Amino acid sequence: AVLLGLFRMLLAGDISKKACQVSQKLFLMLSNNKAWLFHPNNRDPLCCAVLTVLSLISTHAKYNIQPNLQTDIQFCQQVLRSQWRICSTTLGRDFVRLLSTALMLFKVNELQEFWDLLMDPTSGNIDTVLAKPTESKFLQMRLSLEIESQLLFMFHRVPLRQYRKCHAWFQSRHLC
Repeated sequence: AVLLGLFRMLLAGDISKKACQVSQKLFLMLSNNKAWLFHPNNRDPLCCAVLTVLSLISTHAKYNIQPNLQTDIQFCQQVLRSQWRICSTTLGRDFVRLLSTALMLFKVNELQEFWDLLMDPTSGNIDTVLAKPTESKFLQMRLSLEIESQLLFMFHRVPLRQYRKCHAWFQSRHLC
């Protein structure tokens, strides 16, 4: 539960000093404890780590935060090389989206080998991965607790007649 809470603190686009320190230390800690992370009972933390690190690779590449970017890339390579099948088949479409964003948009060429694995016509892996939607529990990990609680409030407590006003506020606060 603590680990999943730390993943939720690491939001894409957050380049604050605190976020950079947390991500650096978290992925170094996970790299040093691969035996625990790769245990079959830890599939969810493993997959959350992959989604988190892929989204952070794009953020750190965009803002050229080199120490964090190198830690992220090394962690991602270690995990995907040894747990490729689990990650690619469990994570689904969002895995493809994040991998392609890091590779195509931000030119993180160290991830090319994994894109090639997805596109390999003999394995047919890309069709399988794209056919599977990313489970909501993994997508939920990419939302901060604040955003999640505000969305839940909007969907469950705001009357329909006030929804536009609340939606406009949420959009101005979090999406613009």
